[in-house]
Amino acid sequence: MTIEGSTETELVFDGCNIPTYRALIYNDGILNINDYTVIMNNTNDETNGGGIENNGLLNINGGVITGDSAAGSGGGIINGGELYINGGLITNNACLSSESGIVNSGDVIMDGGIISHNSGICIQNYGTFTMNGGCIIDNESEGNCI
Repeated sequence: MTIEGSTETELVFDGCNIPTYRALIYNDGILNINDYTVIMNNTNDETNGGGIENNGLLNINGGVITGDSAAGSGGGIINGGELYINGGLITNNACLSSESGIVNSGDVIMDGGIISHNSGICIQNYGTFTMNGGCIIDNESEGNCI
């Protein structure tokens, strides 16, 4: 599945900061997130994964993942599958544990995009994380960013 807004109509998935028990988007197939897409303001107050929980193939080619939070870890994204970051912005995500931007137990390849202004550890890696491009900046990291 591909989700993509347009210059005329931005596609917004807004959790409205209403407490819930899961990530705003759950993927165990193939998901492409492209430009003009916003995933925001989900509050998972019971477990891991605020914005996106990925156990399949996730391609982030654009868009914004912002303002999401989780009671556990992975405020922005919790990844147990394959994640390719080619563009977009992952910013201002938080969690009660210290692992806020991305928690990875699968495979991540980052060729572009920006990961910024996440609280706690911006990327907690338990799998494979390869960074070929993009920026990881201005996160409020407790210790190392990755």
